[in-house]
Amino acid sequence: MKDSTENEVLKMIKIISDSTCDLSQEVLERYDIDIIPLHIVKGDEELEDGPQIDIHALYEWADKNKTNSRTS
Repeated sequence: MKDSTENEVLKMIKIISDSTCDLSQEVLERYDIDIIPLHIVKGDEELEDGPQIDIHALYEWADKNKTNSRTS
């Protein structure tokens, strides 16, 4: 069993990750992990990782423009 000092220290720790982590929703909730979306730059357009990104369209854009997207 954890002593009260260890419990207090654990309450002071916050885990934050970017959206490239591959953690399940269960783990995110269990450990109260916050996710910060990665920003992807596609030419002059900046997109936020998540539902805004269509990976197939991103690959097509890269092939068509002979370049790759980049992160901020």
